[in-house]
Amino acid sequence: MARAICERFRFSSGDTEQIVSLVAQHMRFKDVLAMRPATLKRFVRQPAFEEHLELNKIDCTASNGNLESHAFVKSFMATTPIEQVRPARLISGDDLREMGIPPGPIYRQILENIEDAQLEGRITTSEDAIKMAKQLLENGNLLISLA
Repeated sequence: MARAICERFRFSSGDTEQIVSLVAQHMRFKDVLAMRPATLKRFVRQPAFEEHLELNKIDCTASNGNLESHAFVKSFMATTPIEQVRPARLISGDDLREMGIPPGPIYRQILENIEDAQLEGRITTSEDAIKMAKQLLENGNLLISLA
């Protein structure tokens, strides 16, 4: 509905995408206290997240007055270094190819699992990431098989 309204008013595609994101994501704030670290870090690194934060403040102030989740996210952002929220990748698709893994949808799954572990502090080096990729393949913990 937000997209249709934005298109009717001829908003730019960038503004439309941000408004659609604001509408789609605004209820996620209720879950921030229970989010896994990786989920929270991905949440706060959305484009123009400051707008999400401001919308949450306005929404909570107008409805229930409870700004606990808002304060939690602001504190998290103030105390968490950007390198922990948006760390450099430990491995890439090229590394997976060098490991002999054929390209395909499995790359996304492996790289997302590795990024989760990195965001949660379970792995910190490229060697850890390669080891984890091998374990994911050996244990069959992925939705798509190589066959």
